[in-house]
Amino acid sequence: MRHEHPLSPPGSAAPSGPAFVGRGDDVDTLRRLLGEQSARLLTLIGRAGVGKSRLAREVLWYSEFRDRLIGFLDAAPGTVTVEPRQVASAFSELAAVIGAEARIVLLDNCDPVARELAPHVGQLLDRCPQVRIVVTSREALRLPQEYVVLVRPLAVDTGLLNYDPGSSPASRLLLASIDSHYRRMHSLADRLVLDEIVRELDGVPLALELAAAEIARVGPARALRRIKAGVDLQSPALGSAPTRHRTMHDAVEWTIGDLDAHVVDLLLRLSLFETPFDIELAYRVSVLDRGRTTAALDVLFERGLIHRVESGTDIGSCRVGATVRSYCRRVDAADPARAARLRTEFAERVLVAGPRTNRRAAPDSLLTTINQLIAVGQAERAIETIALLDPVWSQHGRVRELETVLSGLLAPRTEPLAGVSAALCRELLGLWALRTDRLHRAMRMLTAAGQAYREAGDEFRAARTGVPLAAALCALGDVESAQHCLALSSRFAGRLSERFADWMWITEALAGLPARAEGWDEVAARIRRCAGSIRLSALNALARSQIGGPTPDRSLAVYREVLADEGIADHVVSAVIAIEGCARVYDRAGAAHHEHSARLWLAARRLRARHSIPQLDPEDVPGSVHRLRTMLGPERFREIAAQVNHWTVADAAACSLSAPATLEPADSRLDVLTARQREIAELVATGLTNRMIAKRLNLSEWTVVNHIRQIMQKLDCRSRLHVALVVQGDEHAVAADSSQ
Repeated sequence: MRHEHPLSPPGSAAPSGPAFVGRGDDVDTLRRLLGEQSARLLTLIGRAGVGKSRLAREVLWYSEFRDRLIGFLDAAPGTVTVEPRQVASAFSELAAVIGAEARIVLLDNCDPVARELAPHVGQLLDRCPQVRIVVTSREALRLPQEYVVLVRPLAVDTGLLNYDPGSSPASRLLLASIDSHYRRMHSLADRLVLDEIVRELDGVPLALELAAAEIARVGPARALRRIKAGVDLQSPALGSAPTRHRTMHDAVEWTIGDLDAHVVDLLLRLSLFETPFDIELAYRVSVLDRGRTTAALDVLFERGLIHRVESGTDIGSCRVGATVRSYCRRVDAADPARAARLRTEFAERVLVAGPRTNRRAAPDSLLTTINQLIAVGQAERAIETIALLDPVWSQHGRVRELETVLSGLLAPRTEPLAGVSAALCRELLGLWALRTDRLHRAMRMLTAAGQAYREAGDEFRAARTGVPLAAALCALGDVESAQHCLALSSRFAGRLSERFADWMWITEALAGLPARAEGWDEVAARIRRCAGSIRLSALNALARSQIGGPTPDRSLAVYREVLADEGIADHVVSAVIAIEGCARVYDRAGAAHHEHSARLWLAARRLRARHSIPQLDPEDVPGSVHRLRTMLGPERFREIAAQVNHWTVADAAACSLSAPATLEPADSRLDVLTARQREIAELVATGLTNRMIAKRLNLSEWTVVNHIRQIMQKLDCRSRLHVALVVQGDEHAVAADSSQ
């Protein structure tokens, strides 16, 4: 029987758009609620672009409820005109059509008419005892029978069970939204960049879809830089897209469009926090009394404009998402006088609040100080404070947060950083990268810092920067450049701090390390006499220098020495680097040890996440994990990931210490390559072009070409494909191809 009523037919509710991923739990929740007798009114709330409409349509269209869907109303601007008499008549007719039947009505995009619709929805529920109504809106209808479901952004992490770049729900949506031609070109490195993009965009589906167009246009790396710089993402179909979906700023503006001025004022104040903040600090920076602040915070949470951090060291804290902060910065820029007033009041209130916060009081109070200095335009003082308190950040696991802050200060600014502040920024980022074994990033940052210091005429700081730069270069196999840096730094050796002086002789020793066992033992013995943290870091550097060639046992023994140290529990970063070092050794020891390598790589990655240690960059593990996944097979790889799911540092150390201690040097064709050549060969195997490799390693393209020629000669390969096959261990394929 066909019913005529004012709503659109059910077919109008069919979902459309990109792939629907990452919503399994939400779908299950809605299906369960729709099946309960008491849940007759379900309202999906959340910010514009979070996916409320898509979720509702997917649940109703692709489930057992499809046959019960009687009608659909899209109340978005331009699709419905709300006149009281017309609305009352429409709902009256609808009630007559439904009667006592078990039917479902979808009222979509009710944001602009929620208050007008609310009484009529209540009457429809009273007149039709079997009806179910699903509403999507940025706010609830506030009816007694209402079940409110907050639709959150997609998860930007896969959890603890699987390390597969690009596999989080948010990353999968981004991949599905990217132009199909570009999608086929993704390398492992690209997918890791995509993972960083989805984190920057907080997993908001609309932001991911808009980012997909940006990525297809300029590539992932440049898109990431633009997003971090606060560029507003725009829809390629700017003219035809709904107003609220044309840009991310439009989406945020739509979400806050009907909020009271004092709620928006609180949001602007909270957006000045560059890092997660305690709820008590939110009360401190508010100019409202506690009751009105609580009500305003409830609205901001309900709209998805702020959210609670659910994992990591900041669990329980609050955070304003990156896309919302970007919009708030634009609002501030439009009214400089108000922005200056808000920043001043924010700084004064935070300065008073700092000593009163209890949770993680020391580091949080310091972070608060950093935030307020930035907020009042004193970025240079903030950088100096960060540098002065350098040991505190690592001790309390706050390096990743501070890296975000410093990177933000280095982004293009209307007022560039004064003096040597930018150089100091890069020096700190380089030091933190070196300590966490992100060697390529360390090399780039420290090189830029040294150059900036020299341009400013500060030769001492340039020389000081040369010490950690030499350590990074030495670890990367560029001994000649490392020795050059050390020679320049030696002119100021008498002015260096004790720690820098220690690292100077350690790096000199590693750069000149002899191959014979006697000379190696002398260096190792001297390192063992160093103080705790330097000793463990230096032993890791020593072990890394021995991975290649005929000395895998020597390297493994030193890494295991680090892990067996009685104080290792207090040096988590050194422990994780040693675990990764063992993984590198086993990775090069042949197929018999691939499971050991995969187990340790995955454990180390989870430990980095758990202890807020920045993850290794793709260039620091070029293809290793991806190659192991291919060789072991996805299913076995997932099983291993599940095994290390909840491992502690002690568990991973025990695994490293119980694995085979004696390794026969693998009969690898790659052993004839230098460390730099092997690194380039592994990047070739990931599909990078010469230009991309040159940019990543901070080399000239011609230097890369020469290295690849030497690699092909040493490996007896006729093409880049042959090189890739050798790196991937497919000797049979190379031999077969070479014989043709």
